[in-house]
Amino acid sequence: MIENNLSNRFVTIITVSYPEQLAVIRGYLEAEGIECFVQDELTVQVNPFYSNAVGGVKLQVRESDKEEACEILRSAGYVLDEDEHTETSPFMTKLDNITSKFPLLKRIRFEARLLIIITLLITIFVLGIYFIIRPSTEKRLTENSWCLDYVTYAGKNYVPKTTGFVLWFSGGSCVESITFLEDGRVTIPGFSSKRIYGMWHLDDKTLQISQTDTLEFIFDGAYSIKFSDRNLILESEKTTLHCRVMENSHLLPFLIEY
Repeated sequence: MIENNLSNRFVTIITVSYPEQLAVIRGYLEAEGIECFVQDELTVQVNPFYSNAVGGVKLQVRESDKEEACEILRSAGYVLDEDEHTETSPFMTKLDNITSKFPLLKRIRFEARLLIIITLLITIFVLGIYFIIRPSTEKRLTENSWCLDYVTYAGKNYVPKTTGFVLWFSGGSCVESITFLEDGRVTIPGFSSKRIYGMWHLDDKTLQISQTDTLEFIFDGAYSIKFSDRNLILESEKTTLHCRVMENSHLLPFLIEY
């Protein structure tokens, strides 16, 4: 009785992504009088994207017909599931066993799991390289000269206009600039006044401006930093500085009088 039950049990011999791929294969076997059953066919027909989730569409035969069915398909040039299994390296077998323990991965075919792992590793590698070579916030602030286009304070926009001697970059695209020096000093354009001088430093990801010699009620404070393309937005509770990279800022500066 037990042997009879085993002989009537269906076993999987080949797995494909879509049901139509089994049409010819099934025809080979049924022409030889071998009964076939296709598992998960309807699930994948409802939504092809379910194929990986259910482990593909499986062609099954009775266990008693397995050897004959496998021989027929091998003669026709098909690679069976058990052939792929015997060719799998010990490393791949171990990786299959490890990844199949994760609830979200165990229902996905090993090939899809392997693709997910490779994609994840590549993403981690690329992100690691990006963060290694990306300039620090401090370098981006000090190695660029920033045009200060306008300042937003108390809901109104103000365009700076410095009087007296101002720093002008030959070939530069603007006169009014904010400069962060490596020694911790910051220079800010005036507003119908001379340039404003103060101190700056980074506190975690926040820019602290302090000790400005004039208009301290506007400029002193903690600023969030937002780089966007070649723009820089510094925003505190009361003031927003709208800046952009000064083009050709590598050229030599000179002083002019306003």
